[in-house]
Amino acid sequence: MQTRGSRLAALPETASGRRRTSRTCGASRWLVLVRLSLAQGGLWRRLGFAAAGVALASVPVRAAATAQATIPAPGTLSNAASADSGAPKEPQRTPAPPAAPAAAEPPRVDEVTVTASLARSVSINGSVDGVRSASSALGWARTIGGPAGPRVLRGRLLMGVELTPALVLRGTERGFGFGLSPIRFRWLTEPVGRLRLFGELNGGILATDTPIPHGITRFNFTAEAGGGLRIACWRRTGLVLGYRLHHLSNGNRRPDNPSINSHMVYAGISVLARR
Repeated sequence: MQTRGSRLAALPETASGRRRTSRTCGASRWLVLVRLSLAQGGLWRRLGFAAAGVALASVPVRAAATAQATIPAPGTLSNAASADSGAPKEPQRTPAPPAAPAAAEPPRVDEVTVTASLARSVSINGSVDGVRSASSALGWARTIGGPAGPRVLRGRLLMGVELTPALVLRGTERGFGFGLSPIRFRWLTEPVGRLRLFGELNGGILATDTPIPHGITRFNFTAEAGGGLRIACWRRTGLVLGYRLHHLSNGNRRPDNPSINSHMVYAGISVLARR
């Protein structure tokens, strides 16, 4: 029978033995886990290689199946060709070209002129000579068409009226008068720098306080033709310089119809207004 001392002496030896036993069991367990992991790793590698081999083997099979599906049957092409040859072919319609954008309408132009003129009559086909005159005029014209004409003369046609509020005659014929030209055509070219050319035709009436020519009538008709130059000065305002061949007669309303033909030069101001 063991005493208490012997038990106490044997106690450390038993604890140490137990520690050695636990260490041995732990090491064996780790060895088992390592062997299992290595075995499983080999197994997964074998499974991966097998799956890769199956996938590589299936690629040619799929490619062959796709190529066979895309190749039509031998009779299909011949049937389609015969159907195309027998059916009437519709003519191919070429698409219509896109419509060109509508050109913007050029702006309209109104012109107002204020001029003063000097004239001297000359003998043309028996007309009265030696008559000098001075007059003032106020004109207005509006564009009735777009730009037209060749290069240098390309311009716009304007139509309007002109009022002659004051006319003084001197020389062989003397008197005062006023006139109105309800027929007024004016061709105004496109600007070249600051310059514009213009041509004009006027027709109207002239009333005087004494018969002109002397002893004939105080109511006469007028006709004018001429041209000139417009010089742009400031914004829409310009200086106009022009010449007219002025004709005055009674229009054969009397048995005697002497006329007065004059060379007229004038200068003034022109204002262009767009609308």
